[in-house]
Amino acid sequence: MGAVLPQGSGGLEYQPYYLVAYWIEAILFGVYTFLYGITVYVYSKKRMKDNVIAFIISFGGNTTLFGLALIHNSLSVYRITKAFGLHGGDTAQAAAAPAMFLVNFKNWDAFAQALILLIVIWIGDLLGIYRCWVIWSHSYWVTLLPLALVMFSIVLNSMSIYWLPDQTRISPLIMQYVIKATLPTNLCINALTTGLIVYRIWGTHKESRQAGLVAMSGMDSFTVMRIIIESAAIYTFGTFVSIVLFLMNHPSIEIMHQALVPSVGIAFALIAIRAHTASHHHRTIHITGQLARFPWPESGSPASPHSPDRLHHRTGTLSTRSLVVEDRLISQAPGLDLRLGLPTAVSINSST
Repeated sequence: MGAVLPQGSGGLEYQPYYLVAYWIEAILFGVYTFLYGITVYVYSKKRMKDNVIAFIISFGGNTTLFGLALIHNSLSVYRITKAFGLHGGDTAQAAAAPAMFLVNFKNWDAFAQALILLIVIWIGDLLGIYRCWVIWSHSYWVTLLPLALVMFSIVLNSMSIYWLPDQTRISPLIMQYVIKATLPTNLCINALTTGLIVYRIWGTHKESRQAGLVAMSGMDSFTVMRIIIESAAIYTFGTFVSIVLFLMNHPSIEIMHQALVPSVGIAFALIAIRAHTASHHHRTIHITGQLARFPWPESGSPASPHSPDRLHHRTGTLSTRSLVVEDRLISQAPGLDLRLGLPTAVSINSST
């Protein structure tokens, strides 16, 4: 996406947009730095032994995104200082020199920024696919289409990166279609993975209701869906606006490009933080008579020897009982676990 710039983006009229873009990136990176600090604290409180792979992927992904955002923002400071500090003058050509410098991808710093943006997007897409894979009980079939789209995106963006320093390498006619296909592909990947995750959570919620499990407190399925959708909406909104601005050939698309790198990191940091906050609450699940299919002995004691006095049978019907569920549904984001419709092990409350 860093290669998707309007024609004439090196003109004088574009310079104010570059300044605004770098300022917005700096502000967002400041917000991201604060959120990442909280994320580190959140992960320091986790028990890594519960799921080592999910912990490594989640924390490693967040840390990698932050490191890339740090490098990208540092390059922005370097580039904007060099562009407006060493260029300029009274003539029209000299006045346009800063913008010409900023879009010259033969310079290592411009090329590096474009490459970092693409890597951040790829990492974000892969983390989303991993989360989707875990939620769908490690089903590889569900990830086939998202992975195919990611591979297609990598091919398109690799062509753009190869073309940027020397725009005679590939035919302009071919690159026109490549650039036009890049943004919609990224939008489709994000919308598809988010949709699959939400659909799975909603399906699990319906199955739980049909089984007689009703969330009475704490984080329920709707809270999970809201966290996922709201966090993903940050990147989705930015990509959609970029598509509109590109079709309008508007210079403010550069603002969206600069903002995307910290925005992707912010989205994943918010998932980790909000999930951790919600996971500190416990919810009570009430079992209705629909669970009467469980073997209840005539004596009134449950079949399990571990809880002989906690559930009992009265007048041929099952009285309402409480189950306390430690809700870590998405506290290991992006490693979610909905295999049984419940986040983790269920423990029976002694009170009736």
